[in-house]
Amino acid sequence: MPIRIEEVEELEALQARAYSDLVDHDLFKPAPPGFFQSVIAGRGVVLGRRLEGRLIAFGTLLTGLDAEDHARQRLGLGEETPLAMMQGVAVDPDFRGHRLHRRLLQRRLSLLRPPETWHVYATAAPGNIASWKNMLAEGYQVADISVMYRRLVRYTLYRPPHPILVSADEPGLAWLAPEDREAQQPLLQSGARGVAMRSNDGCVQIGYRLV
Repeated sequence: MPIRIEEVEELEALQARAYSDLVDHDLFKPAPPGFFQSVIAGRGVVLGRRLEGRLIAFGTLLTGLDAEDHARQRLGLGEETPLAMMQGVAVDPDFRGHRLHRRLLQRRLSLLRPPETWHVYATAAPGNIASWKNMLAEGYQVADISVMYRRLVRYTLYRPPHPILVSADEPGLAWLAPEDREAQQPLLQSGARGVAMRSNDGCVQIGYRLV
C-alpha cells in the first residue's frame, strides 16, 4: 500500500534498521532527510509492505525525476520518453530472504499506466549482488557503470517496455567480475548490456552481450 505522509517517521526508522547491520555502507545510499516527503507530495509513490500492521519493507517509485541524475543521457533516451526510476528498497533484517525486493519491483511497475509505454531504470552498486540479481530476473539490463553521488560506483540498470529475459546458459556471453569496472566499461560503450548472472567456482560473474 502507498505510504502516507504521516507514516514517514516509520519509513525512516525502517530505513535506519535495514542499513544498521551492513558491513559495507557504500553498497547503499540511504534517502536524505525530506526525500520521502517530496516523493509523497507529488514526485512519485513509496510503496510499503506490512505484516500484522508492522512495516517490513518499502520501495520508492519516482516519476518526477531529478535532472541532475542525467539518466536520459546515460540511457540515450529523449525527453519525450516516459521514464521512471525504481529508487531504493529497504527490507527489515528479520524478513530478508522472502522475495520482498522482487515483489516490490513487480508491484511498483504495475502502478505505471499504461505499463507498456514506460521505460524504467534503477541504480545499484556492483557489489550489491542481491539487488541487481533480482533486477536482471525482472528484465532489467546493466546499461552503464559510472561514479555517482560524488564518489560511489553504480550500475544503471534499464528495463525497456518489452524486456527479453536472457538465461545464463545462452552461448556467447562475455563473463566478467562485477567489480571489474575497467573491463565492463568498453563493453558497455560498444553497445553490450549486462543481461545474466552466474556463480563460477564460488565467484559471481555478470554476462554481457550485444543487444
